[in-house]
Amino acid sequence: MREIKNFYLLILKMIIFIVAVLTLIIGMKFYFSHLLTPSEYGLGVLEDEDEKIDLLIIGSSHTRQSYDVKIIEKNCQCNAKVIAYNGLDPYFMAPMIEWIKDNFKIRKWIVEAYNFKTIAPPKLSDSRIFTHSPVGLKWSFLKKLKSINTSYTDLFKLITTENNESIIFSPIENILVNRYSYKGGYTRKKTSHISQEDFNQSFKNVDYFKGMKTNLNQVNSILKIKELLTDSDVLYIDPPMPAPVMSHEITKQLINDYKKLIPNYKAPWLNTPMAKNNKNFVDWNHLSTLGRENYSNLISTKLHSKHKIQ
Repeated sequence: MREIKNFYLLILKMIIFIVAVLTLIIGMKFYFSHLLTPSEYGLGVLEDEDEKIDLLIIGSSHTRQSYDVKIIEKNCQCNAKVIAYNGLDPYFMAPMIEWIKDNFKIRKWIVEAYNFKTIAPPKLSDSRIFTHSPVGLKWSFLKKLKSINTSYTDLFKLITTENNESIIFSPIENILVNRYSYKGGYTRKKTSHISQEDFNQSFKNVDYFKGMKTNLNQVNSILKIKELLTDSDVLYIDPPMPAPVMSHEITKQLINDYKKLIPNYKAPWLNTPMAKNNKNFVDWNHLSTLGRENYSNLISTKLHSKHKIQ
């Protein structure tokens, strides 16, 4: 009887030990994972000693693929940075902008105004957004996730298992990421271009959005961003897409809807030769390396010393 009791006591001690270790690991990840963010990617580009950032560009993979920071800094003689994560939408962009605004001095903003996001359900597509965030921003994301009825299982996975391999191998991974990045944008990544046939047929991808309704979570988040940022300090720019995509009736309607929310919405590349050239695009909604260079020069010519679109 005593042996059985000792056995169960040993099992209990083991369980307590395992729980304690897991709690310690989870706690350390929650409170310190942002310290392992690459310095040239995402939120890692923000440094505590930043007194002022002339131009901060924020958005999804479209933004990361579209802006060559070296070109923009050279042409505009300014200090520019990009914060971009795959799939970042207005719903999760709003708390990020609010946190950045509270902690850093940003002279001018370029906010990605991707028109298709007005009908897309909110989604934390890139869990690195959470891993790279400091504690206060992590709590904001958790609240946003609960507001869209994210399951406790998914929340638990996000906190405990997501990106653990990146954290473990961060000393090596960060070197590789930083090598191909500069202040949040690509610098050495080389991509080819879409074929002429695929370019001509790119409008068919828009058919996927047929019948989708405006998502109030996204709309309210866009209005929240508008509330956070003074109109004179921000540009809302739709990321570059091929001319056939922009000529689709669904796209035109989404652009009109976006303009109703944000009157100073811009698409400076629209109807330019760049939008009509397949060599500037790697797929139906992302730029190639050549496209990134051409677009960055285009944006630079439209940014004067005060960083406003002319």
